Amino acid sequence: MRFETSGQGSKNRIFTPFGDFYIDVENLFDQVLGNKSAAGPSSGEQADAGKSVFQPTAKVVESESKFMVSLDLPGVDADDVSIELLDGELRVAGVRKIDKVPEGSRVLEDVRKHGDFERMFRFESLLDEDKIDASYENGVLTIVVPKAAKPVARKIEITKGKTKS
Repeated sequence: MRFETSGQGSKNRIFTPFGDFYIDVENLFDQVLGNKSAAGPSSGEQADAGKSVFQPTAKVVESESKFMVSLDLPGVDADDVSIELLDGELRVAGVRKIDKVPEGSRVLEDVRKHGDFERMFRFESLLDEDKIDASYENGVLTIVVPKAAKPVARKIEITKGKTKS
């Protein structure tokens, strides 16, 4: 099975057991070295009211009949998430909003990441697109992507004479 994943600000990677780890390490080096394509705020964005980039962690499990994609989206409202499938590529995008601070209160510490996010998952297996299902519970989005039935060879009779048009 071949499967690729990518996220906002990160490069496409072929799925490996340590895929997210490699992406996180590469993005960290990109941020430290000032690479503009790295995930995370640029120096200009850092001045903007504490903006940060939220990149949800994901888990992809394959069985004989389906893929199951789970994304950790704590603090994200289901209405702020969209899921699309096009040409074998599943796109999950949305926004994790900044919590409002009650009037008369002040934030002493906030290390939560927030902002727009996008995760892409490419499946090279044939998918049963009409049966994809998504559920959201306790901050975890679970998307079940069934595989399409494998094509079965069909014997074609040869008739003598002219073909039917």
